Amino acid sequence: MENTANDPGTDVISMIQEFGVFRNAEKPTTSEIGKALYDKSKIHDELTDLYNVFAWYALEEVSTTWFMFLEDNPEFHTELSAKTLLEKEKINDKEHIMSDSIEITEADERKFTPGELAFRNATWQRTVVSGALKNGNLACLPGADGYANTAQPAVNLLNGTNYHGANQLYLKEHQRENGFPSAEYATIEQIDRAKQDIPDLIFRKGQKGISIHTSELNEQTNEFEPKHFRLFNVAQLNAPGKFKDWVEQKRQEKREEFVQTNYGSNYEPPELKEKAPGPEIVCSSTEPKEYLGQYLAAVSLGGKFKVSPEQAKEFTQKFGDALFEKVGVSPKTGDPVTDPFKLSKICNEASTHCKTVMRDISKTNKNVKPEQKLEQQQSRKGRGR
Repeated sequence: MENTANDPGTDVISMIQEFGVFRNAEKPTTSEIGKALYDKSKIHDELTDLYNVFAWYALEEVSTTWFMFLEDNPEFHTELSAKTLLEKEKINDKEHIMSDSIEITEADERKFTPGELAFRNATWQRTVVSGALKNGNLACLPGADGYANTAQPAVNLLNGTNYHGANQLYLKEHQRENGFPSAEYATIEQIDRAKQDIPDLIFRKGQKGISIHTSELNEQTNEFEPKHFRLFNVAQLNAPGKFKDWVEQKRQEKREEFVQTNYGSNYEPPELKEKAPGPEIVCSSTEPKEYLGQYLAAVSLGGKFKVSPEQAKEFTQKFGDALFEKVGVSPKTGDPVTDPFKLSKICNEASTHCKTVMRDISKTNKNVKPEQKLEQQQSRKGRGR
């Protein structure tokens, strides 16, 4: 701070008092600043706000130094100069810009640490999801028939599991934005495995993958660590039908291996029954974590999620505000600072609520008589979307 203050010929106390964060507030006194800066004997609880300002200042200085280093060493950042990167990322921009300059590229994956990739991914996902929310296209919003898009959830085609939370919303928007017929995805590693059996399997010209992040438990450290995946929609392949056939073959081989290992060669598995339609969930809350929890429950159960226009409008407002909620201010400029991980945090809370909704539905179903279940199923079949 002293070096920065000396450049324009002022002192550190005066420089701090002129920080943008104090523009519309009472400036700290010389005594308060001096105590916060130089008294190392203890932490002064009454100066917590000043300590926070100093922390933000330090963070900005580190970021500035890093980007200056990148500008002086272009080999560390061959695609974009630091200045261009700052201009194009627009971390706090609410506008939806489906741009490769912001989205994580394969080159980015080689340049950044897992933590840095997670931050960039969170920033980009928030941009995509908030843009779809603003335009009324987000999958959890109701269509003209009053039902959200719960059909064909984003799924990993090879292992058959649905993607969850923010990744589910993000991939469904990726499908809609690109006009893909389904939200069936596979990792680059899974596609490379298929190429060993299908040598002519390639990506269609100009197709790019999409990055997602999850957290996985490191059994050695007992801590969750960010895990990065690059996905492709099956429609991006030159022969999606061949790839799906290969996936089905691998699934069948896995089933046969399981039966052989656990039941023996003479075991004949029962015929698979047609899955009954899932429940219809009627929106009962517009709070983001609860609204999304209900939507995710409908997706998981293969059911429907009914939402009124008034509820959709209220949720859109609350969700949009929450995604860009101010968590602090820049001590240098006084501009608001937001948390790009807020989308993931809300969706994690929604996943917890989703389990509660599913548990409640399970309890209710146990008390429904068989003839009532049949009547409900027939009623839902007549409302296909």
